[in-house]
Amino acid sequence: MTRTHRFKAVLLPLVLAGCAIGEAGNPAPATAAAQEAGASTGGVHRFRIGALEAASLFDGGMTAPNDGKTIWRDPDAATIGRVLAAAGLPADQVRLDINVLMVRVGDRVLLVDSGYGQANPNAGKLVESLRAAGLAPESVTDIAISHGHGDHVGGLTAFPNARVHMAAAEWEAVQSNPRNAALVAVVGNRVNAFQPGATLLPGVTSVPVRGHTPGHMAYQIESRGQRLLAIGDSAHHYVISVREPEFTINFDGDAPTAEASRRALFGRASSERLRLFAPHFPAPGLGTVVKEGDGFRWVAGR
Repeated sequence: MTRTHRFKAVLLPLVLAGCAIGEAGNPAPATAAAQEAGASTGGVHRFRIGALEAASLFDGGMTAPNDGKTIWRDPDAATIGRVLAAAGLPADQVRLDINVLMVRVGDRVLLVDSGYGQANPNAGKLVESLRAAGLAPESVTDIAISHGHGDHVGGLTAFPNARVHMAAAEWEAVQSNPRNAALVAVVGNRVNAFQPGATLLPGVTSVPVRGHTPGHMAYQIESRGQRLLAIGDSAHHYVISVREPEFTINFDGDAPTAEASRRALFGRASSERLRLFAPHFPAPGLGTVVKEGDGFRWVAGR
């Protein structure tokens, strides 16, 4: 486990414990509006990918200070603050949501990641959102994991019948971390450890996005000519990560590789007009990116 992975494992519960959704701090207006809309539908945003029924399920969120060390470490907080302010956001804090993608593929119910899975005022709401979508945890048949950080695998134990799909390199890293012993004991016999590029279900393909963790994956879901790319932690913030892909975040294990991967992903998404699902962007985390200057701009959409 790298220093940055340990950092995130410790940081995330502390940040979540210190900020209540819609209560503590002052989320950016766009985030607050999206969050209010999500609440009005029980944390469920339904949409389609071609013939496939899908939904974004709200799990929670966190607000952290823009202090040059808690989340982004390079450049300095003043520079990051100017990027936030230029977008009409508070310069002194950063808001990240936690959203989980659900897709029905034939008789299968797929989740991409499993949320934080820890009951507190700010996260661990996935099961509640799933039930609001008319599904019980026992009905989930497959979970495709982007990577092994706690806000993506922490909820795995809530889904007793799910096959857990994880890149072989990522599964090896998860098993090697003693902090994951209890999780590994519960889900280990249900893990499908695959190689990058594997097709997990009809129309669901793994796409490696390198640099964040040893086996970090995005997932492309395609039906009737429509595509959605669930990007995992390729990017964390809908302004900073998108406008400045080379800004360094503490959570990337290999920052230079992750930054190059981020720019390449957004370049592809922009040129192909590819629809994205970004789990840490304002709920429901759906939209596209367009090229703008030296970076890109997030365009929220259905």
